[in-house]
Amino acid sequence: MLGSERMQKIIDEVALGIEPKGKESADAAKFRAGVKQDIANAEKIAKKKKMNGFTVDYTPEFPSL
Repeated sequence: MLGSERMQKIIDEVALGIEPKGKESADAAKFRAGVKQDIANAEKIAKKKKMNGFTVDYTPEFPSL
């Protein structure tokens, strides 16, 4: 089970386009894949609604990177 700090770091990395260094746990890999899928789904919705210039605005409350 991932803790909130690890989840936040994964979200930070995905938002910044940083790939994991080395092999990560199955839980971490599954969470990372879910975050990537959520962003891909949002992009599809934006495209369908013709929202030109769509971006993912990710501003962490407590930046960790």
